[in-house]
Amino acid sequence: MKMSFKLQGFDGTPEEEHAAEEAAMQAMINDQTLAQALSVKVHENLEAFRKKRKFKKAEMAEMMGVSSRSYYMYETGKRAIPSSALVQLEAFTGADLNEVLLGGAKSPKLDKIKFVVDEAIKALCFLGHSYENMPMETKRAVIDRMFARQPDGVKARPDDIIGAVRSVTRYKYHPEDLPAPPLWESYMGDQRAYERDMAERDKIIAEDFPDDEAGKEASGN
Repeated sequence: MKMSFKLQGFDGTPEEEHAAEEAAMQAMINDQTLAQALSVKVHENLEAFRKKRKFKKAEMAEMMGVSSRSYYMYETGKRAIPSSALVQLEAFTGADLNEVLLGGAKSPKLDKIKFVVDEAIKALCFLGHSYENMPMETKRAVIDRMFARQPDGVKARPDDIIGAVRSVTRYKYHPEDLPAPPLWESYMGDQRAYERDMAERDKIIAEDFPDDEAGKEASGN
């Protein structure tokens, strides 16, 4: 499951930040639902539904249990489509009536959206507690990576979130994972190879721990 969860910066307490993120996501869901409802043109969707399946108008009327004239009124938008006719259409065709009502396949259920929101907020709480100095931009990337790795409907455990942190930030927040310095004895006198590997490790330290005490410890200084 991959779902990108974009967050905005917030200067309040962690509790206020989490509450604001949840409210913002719920507002977005409400706005999308309202926009979708206002844009519905059922009669146009009904016509598209019929043409996609290459039904004749008379066939549609028969399946919906109405007269040909009534069906004509439905498709031209001159009369509202009764729910009983839609139920019969669904029974005969086995189609998802969201194609008629909304113009497309069934949208994700709110409980699934709520699951994703809850998981993102849970991850934010964990990151805020375990990685106090982590920038919001990094938290976004970690949450995106967490969702990319998690199977649909499976709740992330702390180890899953930590794994996403390691994947996104490499050694920045887990200097204990940094490879040990190369041992000169293992290079059998190959000065060039030793200097190359040491330079590569120093490069990693410089990138992940700029002006950081953890970097000094990792480099042995």
